[in-house]
Amino acid sequence: MRANEPVVFDMATCGELSGVGATGKKMEGEHTTKARNRLAQAGFFMSLLGICGVFVAGPFGASAPRVIISLAFLSLPGIVLSAMGLRRGPRRLATWGLLLGLAGAMYLPTLCLAFLRHS
Repeated sequence: MRANEPVVFDMATCGELSGVGATGKKMEGEHTTKARNRLAQAGFFMSLLGICGVFVAGPFGASAPRVIISLAFLSLPGIVLSAMGLRRGPRRLATWGLLLGLAGAMYLPTLCLAFLRHS
């Protein structure tokens, strides 16, 4: 290449340099990283376990095993973790975890009263 010769770029050359092929798709071997919010994930799954515990313990009341009732109490730490996860993005799981945790926590006094009444 001479010093005064113009440099010509075509789409295939530009794509090879940027990691994107001529079709506009990522080339094989290139990995994309997704943004993750671990606090939101933990809060969502704890709230989900809590709401499942509420649904399982609900029909049985005080006769439900202590494991199921303690499973229902996982919605409380789920609320805390989801609220902390709302500070970072992506927030979708944090929002769902907060809503599920609040729904599960609203039923906890009923479980506690039923458990105390039969003890």
